[in-house]
Amino acid sequence: ILFRTLKPLHQFPLANCHALKYANGGHQFACGAGIQVVVYSAISMLQLHNFTGHVSPITCIDWAKDDLSLFSAGSDGALCGWDLVDAAQIEPVSQLNGTSQFCSLVSQMSIHGEHSGPVGIVVGATLDGMLKEAKWTIRSQEHAQVRE
Repeated sequence: ILFRTLKPLHQFPLANCHALKYANGGHQFACGAGIQVVVYSAISMLQLHNFTGHVSPITCIDWAKDDLSLFSAGSDGALCGWDLVDAAQIEPVSQLNGTSQFCSLVSQMSIHGEHSGPVGIVVGATLDGMLKEAKWTIRSQEHAQVRE
């Protein structure tokens, strides 16, 4: 592919977009624009969600395997989960706030029993060389545990 044959199709005026990630299915993408997570349709290019909850700029984003939730981390160490079905924030893991900055996130969804709902497990790497794990029950008020 020659560089001159590539032509831009769409442009978005998003200030401070430092984290960007496509959904696993490729049908949506999320951008960490300052302290907001903005989700777009990759097909229509329309904005689908705009989540606020961070108090410092977002450094990384990861989608759950089923593309129904995503997770974001801020430069202050805050880790937030976002439920795309209910268009709401999953209970934040405030125990990680004020700690080191995340540079990478990986998430995994699993099903645990009939009554508890899906569980999201997020592991984040920090700039000071730590791995931190958080576990949520999605669509519930419970966040079960945090490990460093």
